[in-house]
Amino acid sequence: MGVKVDFTPGGNPVKHGGSGTAYANYKCRCDECTEANTARTKRRRNARYGEAPPEDIHGKYSTYSNWGCRCELCLAAGAQHNSENYISRKNRLEELTPVTEDE
Repeated sequence: MGVKVDFTPGGNPVKHGGSGTAYANYKCRCDECTEANTARTKRRRNARYGEAPPEDIHGKYSTYSNWGCRCELCLAAGAQHNSENYISRKNRLEELTPVTEDE
């Protein structure tokens, strides 16, 4: 994959592809930057998995999702987050669904 260089309106160089920083820092969503950012986040997450998270961050959804922690506190936080997400999506869908009355 070749690295393409563009410039921001301020004249700063933006490397597409490469390390994925154009995706994170400059909000570039081209295929090369999206692919590089996906690879970067997978590497970072995989490096974290298997390590024990610090004790002071247990019981949070971020610990469940980012560290892969499945202790009782983090499982409960993950379940709570997923439940809230489900209810929120369900409510949005109900708001968007037109109500038809049979006459």
